[in-house]
Amino acid sequence: MAFASLLGIALASLASASGVGAQAASRPTPEQRWRAMPEAEREKLRRAFDEYRKLPIAEKEAARARAREIARERDRIASGISPKDRAALAALGEGAEDAWVNHLLRSGMHRRAGALRTLLPPDQLRSVREMPWGKRRAELGPLAERATRNFIERSLEHASPEERARIEALPLRDGAREALEVRKRTVVARLDVHPERRPSTLDEREWSELRELPADRFFERLETERAISGDRRPEASRPSPPFESWLRARARKVLLERGTPEDEARRVSEETPLGPLLREFGGPNSPRRFR
Repeated sequence: MAFASLLGIALASLASASGVGAQAASRPTPEQRWRAMPEAEREKLRRAFDEYRKLPIAEKEAARARAREIARERDRIASGISPKDRAALAALGEGAEDAWVNHLLRSGMHRRAGALRTLLPPDQLRSVREMPWGKRRAELGPLAERATRNFIERSLEHASPEERARIEALPLRDGAREALEVRKRTVVARLDVHPERRPSTLDEREWSELRELPADRFFERLETERAISGDRRPEASRPSPPFESWLRARARKVLLERGTPEDEARRVSEETPLGPLLREFGGPNSPRRFR
């Protein structure tokens, strides 16, 4: 992940630990957060800050601006977690809520970055990655617009001609927001017809409340509910273990793939608290399991 992204996540976490937001009083201090991080995560942050300190002033300002954007997005995601889900995440283990918020934040960034990567040939992608942050952002601006238009086009595949024309005539940001609402409407209609495919943690009242949320909050809440309940994607034919069991199994598999001895992989996956485990192994691909 780019150092500006790491910086943004770190600043957002420190802000919430320092008294920003309604839940701040019950959250761990920055020192506790640092101690709870896996060493690999701390090393990433050290490298990010080292790179940041070496930047020219203008690029530092660009990185700080990006970090503030990410911090605001993290606050938005955190504020959308329902009290019931907050309690369920707390029950999974210390740090699970913060880890899950960071997971949702990273997932969104990785999806957007993935959409851009599909539009760049490998050699050009390598060149862009080596650019200073400010220049890289300017270079990727037109591609970001193109990726957004592709998202709108895919989302409107089943929309009426009138609705498609209306949304395509909107400014790009507004069009993307409306297109996401169209996607939400499709998912809601499917889950209204097949209530057995909804997360098992939702009763009828909670489903009615969920379906009225704006599209971005709707999908984040749906993903959280499925993660907490352990429900798999609707099309999956066999039951899924609860979220914690799934995550521990995934951690063991990744450790074995890295060449970790089997006894050590089993010990780490079984004994590590859920929060650090989620930060280390609940990476950008894990949301696919819960959609």
